[in-house]
Amino acid sequence: MFRFFFRFFGVWLLALGFVLLVVDGSRSIADNELAMAPLGELLFDLDPALLNQMQAGIERNLHPVVWDPIVQSLLLLPGWIVVGGLGVALMMLGRKREPIELSV
Repeated sequence: MFRFFFRFFGVWLLALGFVLLVVDGSRSIADNELAMAPLGELLFDLDPALLNQMQAGIERNLHPVVWDPIVQSLLLLPGWIVVGGLGVALMMLGRKREPIELSV
């Protein structure tokens, strides 16, 4: 049951990552230089208050150290890398495992 959800959301995240890659590619071709939108910029375009809410929630519930080096470095990466990487990770979690055969 959980494998289905992991694969389902993994496929959707991979598709979203591919769409973000195509958008960055078309922007790069139009600008005639390499242009990749960071994840933080994409989230800010969706909702300007979202990043402040995320920071407050992480610092309140977890630890401020989690926000500063970890989450901020993820927000600076291109969006297609983060979304696609999360999709690949979910797809790998949802895959069927091959049975281990022990030969004696």
